[in-house]
Amino acid sequence: MIAKIVCAGFDSFKDIYQHDEDEFIIAVDGGIIATSSQNIIAKVAIGDFDSSDIERYGFAYETKIAFPQEKNASDLELAIEYVAEMDFSRIEIYNGSGNRLDHFLSIIRVMAKYSHLNIHLLDNSNDIFIAKGTVEFIKDQYKYISFFAIENDTKITLQGFKYNLDNYILQVEDNICLSNEILEIGKLIVDKKVIVVKSLG
Repeated sequence: MIAKIVCAGFDSFKDIYQHDEDEFIIAVDGGIIATSSQNIIAKVAIGDFDSSDIERYGFAYETKIAFPQEKNASDLELAIEYVAEMDFSRIEIYNGSGNRLDHFLSIIRVMAKYSHLNIHLLDNSNDIFIAKGTVEFIKDQYKYISFFAIENDTKITLQGFKYNLDNYILQVEDNICLSNEILEIGKLIVDKKVIVVKSLG
């Protein structure tokens, strides 16, 4: 099953959403506006609902999980905690990038925390996820691929890319892995978590 979490940021969901038979739609706070505009009934609406009048959208979800506005986790993290208890092969986050860069950065941190859940942050131009260990990449519609360290002294090897590396020690402030390209099949070997950004260009 695929969990599709729709947030309240800039609405790219309407442009890139594709239906999957085994999808489980979760609307995070104002994300209910984006899902309902596509005539989708969310399985769950979750959040403190400070950016949406959830009572207006009772027709657009099956279950509501409400939290107080004063809390120690973002609505998105609460949604991730919710799906973490279920058996999803992939989790996709929509409308997480946009004007609120603070929210965008917090999403990246949540993705790093829950990296074992195979989470992808998607928008019109990018696919962002966390990787560790050995990962194979096949050339696709994304022109560029970048890697950013989450921790200092990250050992990274890149094979099959336009710019390869052999056991390079990548630091958090290091941008040497910006805007690389996969030739046909690329291999990443890394001993710590890295942020992977695939971009259309």
